[in-house]
Amino acid sequence: MVNNALINLLVREEQRYLCKKPKEFLRCLLPFIKKKKFSSREVVENIYLDSDDHGVPFGVSIRIRRYLAKRKRIPTLHNEKAFLEYKKTVGINKSKHRQTTTLQRAVALANQKKWGLGNQLRPFFVVQYLRHHFLPKKGKGMRLTVDWNIRYYYFPPGDHQGVLIGSEQDYARIEVKKKLPIPEIEHHIHNALLATQSVPVISKRIRAQRFLHRHLYQLDPRPRLNEMPRTQFQVKFEMKRPNEQFFPQLLSLFTTPQGNFHRALLSPPLTESASIRRYHQVNKKLQLVILQGELIKLVERHHSTTLRIPSTVGIVPIQKCRVETKRLTLPQAYRVLSHPLAAELDRKKKVFWVEHNKTHRIYSIAFDRSQYHHRYLYQVEIQFAGTRGKPSTRPQTMIIADLACLATIIRRAFPQLYFTSRTKSQWAGLDESK
Repeated sequence: MVNNALINLLVREEQRYLCKKPKEFLRCLLPFIKKKKFSSREVVENIYLDSDDHGVPFGVSIRIRRYLAKRKRIPTLHNEKAFLEYKKTVGINKSKHRQTTTLQRAVALANQKKWGLGNQLRPFFVVQYLRHHFLPKKGKGMRLTVDWNIRYYYFPPGDHQGVLIGSEQDYARIEVKKKLPIPEIEHHIHNALLATQSVPVISKRIRAQRFLHRHLYQLDPRPRLNEMPRTQFQVKFEMKRPNEQFFPQLLSLFTTPQGNFHRALLSPPLTESASIRRYHQVNKKLQLVILQGELIKLVERHHSTTLRIPSTVGIVPIQKCRVETKRLTLPQAYRVLSHPLAAELDRKKKVFWVEHNKTHRIYSIAFDRSQYHHRYLYQVEIQFAGTRGKPSTRPQTMIIADLACLATIIRRAFPQLYFTSRTKSQWAGLDESK
């Protein structure tokens, strides 16, 4: 008999790190922690639910968890005992509701109105990994987990068998979960993270989104050409009243063509991503490092200007700047990350693309949430993303006109949005001149 009792887990703080030397990390902590084996089933399988329009709000994870005696070569949706979990994140604090049920019943329960979306959720991703638990030898209220050999699978619509889309074999993920502070052990964990050059990392669910984007992008036979490489053109809005479920509304606007624009038939047609944006003071200069799992980038923006284009909904501010991006190895990244931290922002976004009927220029439209401490910034961004048509020798004028047109269409449909030129670092209170 299945126990359908709902268990509310207390709010706790969670921190996640990417570690290339997990065995060395554990050796550093051996005098202070002990391994705890909760059961013989140490392989964890998380089945993440979502809707095809990515309707699950930012900061929410709806998943079905199963514990396995050994890894399955190809995960399937067999109706076995499982735990339905609804996890909500606010800042670094997380709360979780867990219910014991079966897999099929879990999907039905998740689609009830109380879970928020109503008959739209389906199994989307499967993440499998080996998990080891550790507890402090002194003190209570803290748990440390190390996840090894992580594999990511995708369920295409209607399929009951997962498709492998990526893996994390060269490093482990370390998670520190605490309800109460234990300063002594936290100090040793901090030193072990420094010694192994471990860095903050995005969630497994979002990592699965990145793997899926890469997997589906490789299936797209029509490449896009960037007519103005390293030059970024974009328009930004902010929201008067934040709405976590705004993305499906934005997406539905382009269900039918709008002027000269229609939904672009790309692979994938829409995606979701996240990053940790860290601003460091390096030689009196502010440097931005973006962390997305093993992908770590140093981003520099130069010659930023704002073009103000008149329209029927007011002046449209189009930002133009030169963007230099350099991919960093972990040692290279750590040389920057070891400098004083000015701010750390957590960014999540959902994106789809539209295409011009005649020129076949493509523009991304993103719903974006940035978090700094316990403050949130919600933005909509329109950005030039390349062309599938014949490239122009002077494309800037047409790109600017397209951005102004798209901005007008969106502003008319959603008057709660207002134009902005404010950058994320300015919103966080950083002086970009340094």
